[in-house]
Amino acid sequence: LEMTYLSLDNIGECAFGISLNIVEQRNSDFVIATIEQSQTLISRFTKPWLHPNFFWSLSSEGRKEKKLLKVLHGMRDYAIKKRREALNSGEKARQKYFIDILLTSSDEKGCLTDKEIAAEVDTFLFEGHDTTSSGLMWTIY
Repeated sequence: LEMTYLSLDNIGECAFGISLNIVEQRNSDFVIATIEQSQTLISRFTKPWLHPNFFWSLSSEGRKEKKLLKVLHGMRDYAIKKRREALNSGEKARQKYFIDILLTSSDEKGCLTDKEIAAEVDTFLFEGHDTTSSGLMWTIY
């Protein structure tokens, strides 16, 4: 779990320009939701009868996932809002973050909708931390 905390913190800082302080706040709703969502996905993958969305939504795990996603999407929306406000205020960042590229390309060319930006942030934050922490663990092993 240590690598998961570190990876989430690093991705938050480097890609989104927000300080998540996960290493210090391990019991935050966001951290708990991230870890539990990973376990929920594994559970669904290993139970074929829960693959259809209809059965999944009726299960206790499906209802739990819905609550977890509310927390996770709240963090995603916070990251997008925070960086959009910073960009609109003309604030100069010491570096250009991944999310800045998404937001400016959306504003300039209209090529990304808010929904598409949210999907990219989800992918980068949640899949990126998992891949990064797994890679770090294998390197240490």
